[in-house]
Amino acid sequence: PYIEMIFLSGNVNLSKATEAMKEGAYDFYQLPVDKRLLHTVIDKAIEKLSPEYRMIFLLRDVEGLSTEETAQTTELSIAAVKSRLHRARAFLRNELNRAFQK
Repeated sequence: PYIEMIFLSGNVNLSKATEAMKEGAYDFYQLPVDKRLLHTVIDKAIEKLSPEYRMIFLLRDVEGLSTEETAQTTELSIAAVKSRLHRARAFLRNELNRAFQK
């Protein structure tokens, strides 16, 4: 399973950036990024998710449930969980890109 994450570093370190890309990092945001601003943007983006997508995102990426556990908890099929999670992550990525003008 993979989890999208935001990796913040106060150091410009090529080896860590390379390692993050090898681990599947999708994008990077230019530093410095104010942590409070980042938290606010993320919180607002999560609030904008439809309730169905928000629940799946929170269960999988915040609470750490597996796809199967999330499907059981929500009484959805595994395919529905995967689809909603993909759409939630795409929406959140777009919101971050818009907020940080990428």
